[in-house]
Amino acid sequence: MIKSEEQIELFIFEALKDFLEDTITGKVYRSECRPLDSTGEDAVISVSAADAEQIQRGMAKVNIYVNDTDNGTGSLVPSKGKTTALSTMDAYIVEILNSKDAEYNWRLEKATRTMKSQYGNQHFVSVSLEFKRTTF
Repeated sequence: MIKSEEQIELFIFEALKDFLEDTITGKVYRSECRPLDSTGEDAVISVSAADAEQIQRGMAKVNIYVNDTDNGTGSLVPSKGKTTALSTMDAYIVEILNSKDAEYNWRLEKATRTMKSQYGNQHFVSVSLEFKRTTF
């Protein structure tokens, strides 16, 4: 049976929620549910481009927001220590997802990177995932 993007997103959310809540200081959200004015160190999970084939393929992201920090001159800059530490857990995220359900095969889609958030003084670590799921 083909699963919707919403169902796959819920699977990822449930699989990673405890791990992420133990790792970050904020909350874990599904796509489009994080408050726009949040300044928390939050994680947002989203799924896109899931097809409807017998071997279902798609993409997912885990974005973890980190507040910028004062560099000592009054200027806010990325918190490189924190973003670097968070970016190193991408392989563990893949390992957790692969251990939760044998019908899925997860891998990193591309190298994890850090980008400036359009909302406030934050950057986010973006873990890009690709999955294959047997539907028969």
